[in-house]
Amino acid sequence: MSVAVAIIDDIGVFSDVAKLAVTDGSAVSHTVTTGKRGVVFMNVGAKLCWMGGSTVDATNQRGVIVLPRVYFIFRQVASDFQVFFQCETGDSTTIGIAEYG
Repeated sequence: MSVAVAIIDDIGVFSDVAKLAVTDGSAVSHTVTTGKRGVVFMNVGAKLCWMGGSTVDATNQRGVIVLPRVYFIFRQVASDFQVFFQCETGDSTTIGIAEYG
């Protein structure tokens, strides 16, 4: 088993955000606001999902695949943006979110 470590250069506080329940229905989103030092999205469920913009579409494989236990880090947020998630037909998973700064 490998462990990934993200080093933060200054002391700060990570805050948990409510987890997103992702299904095969409409895509669910999370808005990241300007000024965040970092935000981490991690698939903490057992099924894969798709991540992308407002046009994410798991059925047509439009977006980025997020496998279970895989995470994405966005740093130094310069402007507000939204990230959308959707599962393939019949699947569901959970996305954990932590924000820094």
